[in-house]
Amino acid sequence: MNSSLPVPTDTAAPSQSSAEPNSVTISELAQLFKILSDETRLRIVVLLHNEQELNVRSLCARLGHSQPAVSHHLALMKMAGLIACRRDGKHNFYHLLPTQLGDLDKLIPGISNL
Repeated sequence: MNSSLPVPTDTAAPSQSSAEPNSVTISELAQLFKILSDETRLRIVVLLHNEQELNVRSLCARLGHSQPAVSHHLALMKMAGLIACRRDGKHNFYHLLPTQLGDLDKLIPGISNL
């Protein structure tokens, strides 16, 4: 008894899925992960997520870092499109931009408890 397995008739290589990210998307994601790979910047993300908005002085106090160091991190995050600020008198208040990070509660379970 000779049994044979069906042979697929379509031998062409599978087409590239439209869901597969292009090189620009990969580059943008790499930059985003690079920004978030720093512990201080990740702590800033958590603080801004939990508090909604903080000024530089409050961030310095909570992080235990100098104003120039915190301002440097904030500038990098702002250039990456992760945060925005609003000016109120002499103070800049920073908040997360949800478009880049999406729902952080789903991305980082327990973030509200950190």
